[in-house]
Amino acid sequence: MKNIGQYVRINNSTNFVKIDENDNNNINNNNVIEIDSQNKIEKFERISKNNDFNPYDDLYTFYKPFKLCNILFCKIGRNLCFGFNKDYEPIFVIGPHWYLFILLSIIIFILCYFLFFHFLKIYGSYILFSILFFLVYLTYILNFILNPGLIIKHIAINENYIQCADCKVFYDKNDNVEHCGFCNVCIKGLDHHCIWIGKCVGRGNIYTFYGMLLAVVLFYSYMLGITFYSLFNKK
Repeated sequence: MKNIGQYVRINNSTNFVKIDENDNNNINNNNVIEIDSQNKIEKFERISKNNDFNPYDDLYTFYKPFKLCNILFCKIGRNLCFGFNKDYEPIFVIGPHWYLFILLSIIIFILCYFLFFHFLKIYGSYILFSILFFLVYLTYILNFILNPGLIIKHIAINENYIQCADCKVFYDKNDNVEHCGFCNVCIKGLDHHCIWIGKCVGRGNIYTFYGMLLAVVLFYSYMLGITFYSLFNKK
């Protein structure tokens, strides 16, 4: 008898299901599982000798990752992913509009250089400016690299799972999941696609995105206050 909870692949497809108690009663001598599901008999075959589903093998099957300096990289949709966790889900994701992040970063540094060396020395505080700028750029970088909530599973765990017609991944239909046409991936809790952080804002980075907006508001409120102070305090 095979172990409950192991994954098996549907014949000649890229879809997977998990074995339950009823499935174990229908395993024949050819390692084919016959499951009565919605009045329909479906046949399944083993993934490997031990009938185990390995997410690492699944990652290689669908996305062809590669190693650079002993770090695993993988292109998923139009995103470059790296730093995978124990379930081989990406921790860091760089989106398709990465070049706009670089462009905006250059503009920010040029502007802040002018403000720091030509304006603050007369009217402002170097320390407060530096703290606010650090918070703005730290949250900006975090939004640029963090995984917004990519779904990479090619597994149908149960009948609640449905398949995206565009990127072919499976997700629970009860989750708030949407497909992003810019990134060509499905995102959990997709809020919107932000070109200035290079990718989507979703469940994985929504709070860092809010933190970035708050830091930006504080930074520009401070600079606006200095501007008004300089205008009304000219000798």
